[in-house]
Amino acid sequence: MPSPTSDVLSPRFAHNDPKGGNLIRLLIAEDEPVARFGLCGMLAGTGVEIVCQAADCEQAIRYALSCDVDVVLLDLRMNGKPAFPVIERIKREKPGVRILVFSASDNLADMTQARDLGADGYLCKTSSRDEIVRAIQKAVEGRTAWTREQRRRFKNLLKARAVEPAGIALTPQELRVLAQVAAGLTNEEIAEQFAVSIETVKQHLKHILAKLHLEDRTQAAIWAIRNGVG
Repeated sequence: MPSPTSDVLSPRFAHNDPKGGNLIRLLIAEDEPVARFGLCGMLAGTGVEIVCQAADCEQAIRYALSCDVDVVLLDLRMNGKPAFPVIERIKREKPGVRILVFSASDNLADMTQARDLGADGYLCKTSSRDEIVRAIQKAVEGRTAWTREQRRRFKNLLKARAVEPAGIALTPQELRVLAQVAAGLTNEEIAEQFAVSIETVKQHLKHILAKLHLEDRTQAAIWAIRNGVG
């Protein structure tokens, strides 16, 4: 079993499965060593070869672009940073690599943004071994790894009435806060980033929801993504 602390674990050759067929070459991008170790054990003997492990966004991009990988299993948040730029960069520079988001959350805004950036599927960290392996196989085969339930949620989102941005006057600070909400940051993280109090962030968010006629931060994040805020 590969070590959870290893980086690049094998060179470009040895692509054959001893049981016959080809191994699927996987990059795991996950900041928690225990989670990486668990995935290594879970995927052993499944026809998936873990060739690289990354512990942050920068490593994920570097290894995905420099190594011979078929699929990236990407934690959506590593060391406090959202991994959306990782999806965008890999898909722009190496579009043949499949990306499966691996997240503790099934937040619709996160799923929508990941899909719009080119992610090939979205797995919750509670997914079973069979679900993870099946999603990896589908991605490599060029089939959708988005589940029926996820596709249903996207369809319902498209049916929902879009809020027209015309005539809506958000202040520059409200726009900056909205962009961070869309990136998945918490109120505490936004407050720290802008050097303001959490209450100030809450007030900005309250004004944003009122102006856009939205109910919660998830709807605000989706609105931001659909209207190019960020």
